[in-house]
Amino acid sequence: MAYDVYRAILTTLWDDPWVRKLSDAQCLFFIFLIINPRQTPAGMYKASPEQLWADYRRKDRTPKELAGWLEEFQASGKVVYDRGWVWVVNFVRHRAFLNPTVGAGIGKCLNQCPSRLIYDGFWARYKGIKQIAELV
Repeated sequence: MAYDVYRAILTTLWDDPWVRKLSDAQCLFFIFLIINPRQTPAGMYKASPEQLWADYRRKDRTPKELAGWLEEFQASGKVVYDRGWVWVVNFVRHRAFLNPTVGAGIGKCLNQCPSRLIYDGFWARYKGIKQIAELV
């Protein structure tokens, strides 16, 4: 389910101490999680490590290695991976704009996600953002 043709990444990403500690390969994979074609307005999408590996197109990495990085990113609170779904935790916070169309897209993604961990985590993170609650 592809929504946007392009994604913007805030340049402040490079100032994040967590990002600075990543290897070049891990940083590239993290950026891939943000901008890949499966990404949705809610920052979550269905993808197995094998699907991510196929989309990532870096054959010098294995699905097992990518799964390990997902676990590391999850332990750091940057990504949640559960029941075959990926959620980039701060994706919505860094969107350039929120409008009714984006809100509808977020609602659709939340309704399709089978993971209570991701669903509840999303609302725990964004419940205080009135603009999101009004759009969804």
